[in-house]
Amino acid sequence: MVANLILRTEQALPAHVRALLHDDPPPGVWHLPSHVRASNPFRFASTVSLIVLVGVVILCLSTVLTASRFRSEGIAITLGLVLFASGIHWWCRRGLAKSVRLEEDVKAGRIRYGLWITPQHVLVHDQEGVNCVARQDIARLYVYNSGRPPIDLLVLALHNKATVSVLVNALDGWAGQAARLQQEVQARLFAQLGITAQEVREIVAHYPPKPEAFWQMMRQLDALAQQLKLDAAGNAALCEMVDAALNAWPDESRVTSDSWFMLTEIDSSYEYGVNACSSGTAYLGFLAHPSWRLPLCRRVFFDQAQSIFPTVESVQKCAATFRAVPLTVIEFTGGINGPVFDAFLDWAATKPLKALVANDYSTDRNSVSNLYANQRKALEVFKAAHGLS
Repeated sequence: MVANLILRTEQALPAHVRALLHDDPPPGVWHLPSHVRASNPFRFASTVSLIVLVGVVILCLSTVLTASRFRSEGIAITLGLVLFASGIHWWCRRGLAKSVRLEEDVKAGRIRYGLWITPQHVLVHDQEGVNCVARQDIARLYVYNSGRPPIDLLVLALHNKATVSVLVNALDGWAGQAARLQQEVQARLFAQLGITAQEVREIVAHYPPKPEAFWQMMRQLDALAQQLKLDAAGNAALCEMVDAALNAWPDESRVTSDSWFMLTEIDSSYEYGVNACSSGTAYLGFLAHPSWRLPLCRRVFFDQAQSIFPTVESVQKCAATFRAVPLTVIEFTGGINGPVFDAFLDWAATKPLKALVANDYSTDRNSVSNLYANQRKALEVFKAAHGLS
């Protein structure tokens, strides 16, 4: 039996690939958008079906008026035609309403169409539906030119002889450029990083699964990425290989560093024993373009939560920075005020968490900066609802 290498439904897609259908692509993902015009066939069909319906209604009325004492079989026949035409017109109008809503969703960015190339997958979403394949399963590319009507297809041939086709003219700005599209996709699919997955596994094997070793390893890999002069796509591909090599590591050991996602500086006004709620670090906000290493982390620690999350907007920026990071452990020290804490819990609920930990400052520092009683209760309710420790 030939293995099925094509994922054909949104539900079957990996979570990070499914997210591409509803959000902007993250760094390292190449996207060629398309905008479907699904309503045009239904508009035509609705118009034609309405004309037919009006015609059979007129025919039915004429039959009724000319039939003797309403006993003609023609009345039953024409009434049947009216019911049939009404059903067809209702179906066309229903399809038109759905297609118009789809076009509005596409225009608003709630759903996206086109071609995506990620470090691990190729995703095609068009009016035929979803087709997703792993890059390693693609054997070759070729262009198919049909005769009548003239249609250019970029065909991805898989190792099991199955194919995935991309309608070139449907992609925005690529009409009539099938050959150039083939060259672009070919270059991106089969680009060389200068390092193999086996070499990455050997690097990871040198380090014990501990937080300190994780940071040392990330420094080595970042230096290697700079040495190889990797672009965003190359960094994303390297990230995928490292993530696979780290599969056996416990989540607690994969701790992020502040510098990977936040601007910080040393607070010159800090004096040990004087500034009760300061560690000497000033937090200046989240990075719009975090380190390529951040998606490899599973645990994050926010020290001085009141300084890191002063407003709801700061939580929103945090969510944007960590959008592609599947955090399982979130820890923070100190308090978070009012609505900001609620927004923080809303963001935490979007992650596949195993633990959410609130740490207090010691009482000889400043207990006022810790969570209030009602917030502790809300935290416990949240943890119970999500099965967290």
